[in-house]
Amino acid sequence: MKYILIVEDEPDILETIVGSLQDEFGDKEIHFEKAVNGEEALNIIRETNNHYLIVTDINMPVMDGFQFVKNLRGLNFDFPVVVFSAHADQEEQYLNDLGVTAMIKKPYLKDLISAVTKIVVD
Repeated sequence: MKYILIVEDEPDILETIVGSLQDEFGDKEIHFEKAVNGEEALNIIRETNNHYLIVTDINMPVMDGFQFVKNLRGLNFDFPVVVFSAHADQEEQYLNDLGVTAMIKKPYLKDLISAVTKIVVD
C-alpha cells in the first residue's frame, strides 16, 4: 500500500485534490491522508513514517509549506514532494534547494495529477 499525504488549508481544494487523485488511482492500492498545515503534516509523518508522496500548498496557517518541507528534510525524510500552490513559481530556486520533486501552479489540477502519476508509476 502506498500512502499519499495532501497538505492544504482550504477544505474545498483539499477535497478536490483528494477526490481527483482517488479517481485517477482508484484501481491502485493507495491510501490518502490529509493535513491542513505543515505542523499537522509533520505530526502525521512522525507517527506513521510510511508516506510515499507528499503534495503540499505553500501559504497555510501555523506552518507554511516552505517551513514544512525544510523541517521534513531536516528530519531526513526524503519522500517526493510536489508543491501545488498559486505561489510555486515565486520561490522556485528555494524549493529546488529543498529537494522538491515538482512545482505545479494552482489551479492547474490536471498538471498536478500528471506530476503525481509520473511519480506513482515510476
